[in-house]
Amino acid sequence: MSTEQNPILRRFVRMALLGGGAFAAGVASHSAQAQQVAATTTTPTSPALEEVVVTGSRIAAPNLQSISPVTAITSEEIKTTGVTRIEDLLNSLPQVVADQGSGLSMGSNGTATLNLRGLGSQRTLVLINGRRLQGGDPGGNFGANPAFASAADINQIPVALIERVDVLTGGASSTYGADAVAGVVNFIMNDHFEGVRVDANVGIYNHSNHEGYINPLLAKRKFPTVTGTNWDGGNKDITVVLGQNFADGAGHMEGYLGYRRASPATADHRDHAACVLSAGGPNPYICSGSSNSAPTVFYDASVGDAASFQLDPNGNVVPKYQRFNYAASHYLQRNDERYTAGFFGKLRFNDHVEAYSEFTFMDDITTGAYAPAGAFLASGTAVDGDTGLRDGNMSVNCGTGGFGNPGMNPYLTQSEYTSFCLGAPFTNATRGANNPSAAYQLSANGDAQLLLARRNIEGGPRQDNYTHTAYRGVLGLRGEIVEGWTYDASGLFAQTRSSDFHNNDTSTSAMQNALFAVKDPLTGQIVCRGGQSGCIPWNIWNPANPPSAASLKYISAPGIFDASSEEDNVTAFVSGDRTSRGVKSP
Repeated sequence: MSTEQNPILRRFVRMALLGGGAFAAGVASHSAQAQQVAATTTTPTSPALEEVVVTGSRIAAPNLQSISPVTAITSEEIKTTGVTRIEDLLNSLPQVVADQGSGLSMGSNGTATLNLRGLGSQRTLVLINGRRLQGGDPGGNFGANPAFASAADINQIPVALIERVDVLTGGASSTYGADAVAGVVNFIMNDHFEGVRVDANVGIYNHSNHEGYINPLLAKRKFPTVTGTNWDGGNKDITVVLGQNFADGAGHMEGYLGYRRASPATADHRDHAACVLSAGGPNPYICSGSSNSAPTVFYDASVGDAASFQLDPNGNVVPKYQRFNYAASHYLQRNDERYTAGFFGKLRFNDHVEAYSEFTFMDDITTGAYAPAGAFLASGTAVDGDTGLRDGNMSVNCGTGGFGNPGMNPYLTQSEYTSFCLGAPFTNATRGANNPSAAYQLSANGDAQLLLARRNIEGGPRQDNYTHTAYRGVLGLRGEIVEGWTYDASGLFAQTRSSDFHNNDTSTSAMQNALFAVKDPLTGQIVCRGGQSGCIPWNIWNPANPPSAASLKYISAPGIFDASSEEDNVTAFVSGDRTSRGVKSP
């Protein structure tokens, strides 16, 4: 029985051949929402179908049924949504899981990536006109997951020039390998535009804080409440495109320039994000808060959080009364500034040779912000006098000879000296052989170890300032060899440079140095004991007299990480349709 007589056998053969050779095929028509793709068949009344080019495959043949759905998004649909970031549109598709993007602050690397089916952005292959887009974050090679360095940054793609986007979520690895396990997203660019076009967008977010349940929860934690209507997160972009045919229509060249700027939107302006909600006690939810707070928090190591104390505005030691709202300073949208430029060109010499080229450039600067750093609980470098092991405490100099003695930290109040140097109200009076009356160990020169936490709220949120600069160029030749046989050979050359400037973090060793403060006997000025270079005393003992700007600069620990990567990709292939000569599979 022939395959033409048995439709079931014919379908089985098609699926077997396509599953082992190429990852997608088909003629698809999509709805206005571009969510479904339906296979088409030729009927006696349909016009003749002469050629079908299947995205992401080397096969160019009519009448193939797709074994995997292809979702296509057209330029008209992109314009209708008004998005300035293509990831915002693609993330609305059911097969795309939100990944790196403008809405991610903590844990961001400053890029915009695509994650098909939740299998990871490093397993989603991104193409421009069927050719690879290079990895977007070379610094990822040294991060928590080095595979993320290969994920493409789609910030490089000019939205105004997108003709359509094809999304394929199955069978792609048979053509492109393991980095296409999740699928392929192919951006088809408009390389035939003529004239001059200017695309401009301006937008802003508006939010009315009307969720009545949140303010009582914030107030209970003594966190600032949120009210009223907010206008923030403004964004604007402009793209200029110029295109022109030349050489009597045999050639075409087009170029573009783009600029985009977005302002930040922070969580403390939104009732739904003003704090992190968690289940607690008899109430359905409470606002979570960090014990790493300000004013400084102290703990009795014997019972932990059940006996925690804090400083009131006068420097008295009182039961802990204030946690820190670590969610408030997080960005719901990062600030961002991006410049893009590039061109697409082609010139047909004859039926056998057409030269083509692509060049894209992007420079993007963005900032992620999250809660301030500080002396976090149990992060200290003090050493237990009995075991010789690091115990996580910080130390302060009590000196010898009672309150106000020359070796005492002059910022300490009477209440603090009594509590931290003499042991009341702490109950752990047996720890440390040197001074059994102290709450914690007291060294021979009167240094007391304290289990403390102090959020550096004066220093501001921690920030990562990301810069990504990317270049991508393509040169190629294509054409017909003889009737029925074509070729395409190209070289792709790409480079990406990234820089991450991390600011407003703190140095544990510098904080410890700055806690050892004494009065200079000659000048009467408060200085760091030991005379460390550049050390400025850090006053965390008097809430009414916050740390100086000079001390904040001393304890800060900025860092910078630069990385770069290059990718060279040379491809060539020949394809032919021998059906007219009777050469075909069953």
